Amino acid sequence: MIVLEHNDEEMILRIFNYLREQKLDYTEYHYNEDTGLYVIACPDSEVSTVLREITDFAENGSELTKVQSQYVLNSISKLLDDSKPDEGAKVYVNIRERYDDMRSSANSFMFVSILGFVFLGLALSGKIPFAFGTLFYVMCFIMFSGFFIGGIISYKKAAQLKALIPTEEALADRIRAYLLEEYTPLAVSPDDSASEEELYFSRIEDMRSAVKAHFSDADDLLIEGMMEDVFSDIYPTENE
Repeated sequence: MIVLEHNDEEMILRIFNYLREQKLDYTEYHYNEDTGLYVIACPDSEVSTVLREITDFAENGSELTKVQSQYVLNSISKLLDDSKPDEGAKVYVNIRERYDDMRSSANSFMFVSILGFVFLGLALSGKIPFAFGTLFYVMCFIMFSGFFIGGIISYKKAAQLKALIPTEEALADRIRAYLLEEYTPLAVSPDDSASEEELYFSRIEDMRSAVKAHFSDADDLLIEGMMEDVFSDIYPTENE
């Protein structure tokens, strides 16, 4: 994962050399020809450690100018913010809720189509005292047929989701039980000066790595949903 990039090769090399001095041998340095930027990267599982070291270097090191230090700190802050879910991001919706939504949509489609066909029947039989042209009837028939077909398709999708409910719920229960009963929370030293964002990021990464190691076939959104559900139980705030 890319943790820092810039077109100033000297600055990137200084930071990279510092990371190597800290025995972070898994860090990588290279030039990205597509972007024209020099890059520092590391494995996903080590991101929090690398970001912490880079932050320390930018805040306390004398090898960077004030402008360079501010750029580095801003870049890290943005990376941490982007790692948190936002309102526009995909979120986990359990399969039972998706089934209920799909079933509701199917019922709505069918209800509208049935009402539409009843209306057409009454209009064609002359029981509705209004005159309509042929084109109107054709367009209505096509529209209500579309609703009917949409209802049938939605019912089929709902049936497929329903069949998957037991499997997903069982897996979700296993993941939740693992996090609450077996997972060891990430220890934080009393002297740790990490910011709230860095701490959140490192905890989430540690939880994600642990869950994926035990449930390699689990969907990423399911894992994210389970972590969100139990995060406050594993890491309660000071007020809880």
